Amino acid sequence: MNEAKALLERNGPLSEAALMLEAAIQRGEVGEGGFETWVLLGETWNMDEREELGMRALIEGAKRAKAAGSYAGMLVSYGFVSHTNIISLTLKSLVAYYIIHQ
Repeated sequence: MNEAKALLERNGPLSEAALMLEAAIQRGEVGEGGFETWVLLGETWNMDEREELGMRALIEGAKRAKAAGSYAGMLVSYGFVSHTNIISLTLKSLVAYYIIHQ
């Protein structure tokens, strides 16, 4: 996951970063609370204009955040100020709201 974060910080290819995050998830590197990598994967796919993949990952991240009792944690940006934008934050908020109120 750290390699993907570094690639994103260097404005590297989004699809490559997303594939690195998927590999991290397969290795069990899901980050703090068990959802961080899922949320970052969703944000990355959304920035790469692959919204369906992005929403799937964000929903999985929201489910895991709910299971961990960390709703607010899902809304935290993980150090990607340059990549965080209002659309991404809005999507995370909507997904979190949907999962919490199911």
